[in-house]
Amino acid sequence: MTPYLQLLHAIVDRLRAEDPFATPPAVLVMPEADEPDPERPGQGDSLTDAVEAALAKVGVAVVVYIEDVEITDDGFDRVGVRVQVIEHTVNNRHERGSQKPNLTLAHCARSLLENWQSAEHPEWTPLLFEGLDTISKGIVLIRELRLTTFTRMSSV
Repeated sequence: MTPYLQLLHAIVDRLRAEDPFATPPAVLVMPEADEPDPERPGQGDSLTDAVEAALAKVGVAVVVYIEDVEITDDGFDRVGVRVQVIEHTVNNRHERGSQKPNLTLAHCARSLLENWQSAEHPEWTPLLFEGLDTISKGIVLIRELRLTTFTRMSSV
């Protein structure tokens, strides 16, 4: 497993362990974990399927991914991590939905991740909060939390 994928797994594990992501569940998806697999020919885009299924079932999906990687002047990798909270407002606010508003989940993700450092991966610096953006408004509401961490790939 690549160091980047290890970082994403640690972030998803951190979110999954805490309410409100645990009960009722918000579906957490990592695009990097969904690489093409010759063992699953013709399966289609399981990332899209997972997000659509989550929106139909509980009205909320949370997608964790790496946006960009840059090398700093002092030789560190600067890694931009994104946490997208996608809410189908009609399904989420319905009695069978999670009934947890998008903004509440986004702020919970921030409180769980800001200045957090994985104990299993101390080579990554604590996550720094960079901002929260509204990507889409309307029936499907998407907010994106921007975080940054640093590492030296030679130390990983």
